[in-house]
Amino acid sequence: SADKTARVWNIDTGVCERVLTGHTEAVQFSQLMKDNSLVCTGSWDKTIRIFNVETGETVRVFQGHTDKVVHVTQLKDGRICSSSLDRSIRIWDSHTGICVMILDGHESNSRWVVEMPDRRICSCSKDKTLRIWNLDNGCTETILRAHTDYVRCLYFMKDGRLLSGSDDRTIRVWGSLK
Repeated sequence: SADKTARVWNIDTGVCERVLTGHTEAVQFSQLMKDNSLVCTGSWDKTIRIFNVETGETVRVFQGHTDKVVHVTQLKDGRICSSSLDRSIRIWDSHTGICVMILDGHESNSRWVVEMPDRRICSCSKDKTLRIWNLDNGCTETILRAHTDYVRCLYFMKDGRLLSGSDDRTIRVWGSLK
């Protein structure tokens, strides 16, 4: 939210149960973590925060990005993956808040990240590309090019196909990437 907060809503009643505060700039993205007791947020203040859903308290702050954090996701192994306008993708130890890997390669803002099988992730960027990264070595495995404008979002389907949405007004379906 532009008011620098994230909110926990009761989906049955529509009532806001908790306001999560601590960021000093707009909160761009939030995700309920896999244990459902924590929320991870990414902010324009260049940080990631983990909040306790029940108490609203900040559990951990991740610092290291040099520009706005625009997307966060929790990987299956529990680590946090973030993308930023600083062009990097970062992998964080969710228990310590330490950055364990920096993935550089996009020529412009990195926007979104999805997890794929076999310890890989896919990111998209304002540079009009998607990159598939190997998390064992931090290297780009593949660069996918077809969009003609900013690629803003990704979705990995269970059947192995990848969807990408772009400012070029298209959604592309990429063949099986399992």
